[in-house]
Amino acid sequence: MNSIIYYSYLNSIAITFKDSDIKLNGPDFELIECIAKNINAPVIAEGRFWTHEEFRKALELGAHAVVIGTAITRPHLIVRKIVKGCIY
Repeated sequence: MNSIIYYSYLNSIAITFKDSDIKLNGPDFELIECIAKNINAPVIAEGRFWTHEEFRKALELGAHAVVIGTAITRPHLIVRKIVKGCIY
């Protein structure tokens, strides 16, 4: 069973998974939508965002903002992902 850690600080919400066996290919849009619909605080989405389509979808589902982490701080991973997509 997977554990979820919940943080609340200065009227913001952060939720992360404790167990490393959760492997998603892309953001967890279902979780973003569920949280945005059920809490009265801005939702900031973070994790596994790589494309502008993913950013837009998160905002459409109710996220107040999207954090861009690895996708902007490690451009070589973006290039690798694009090249791999073109080859396969």
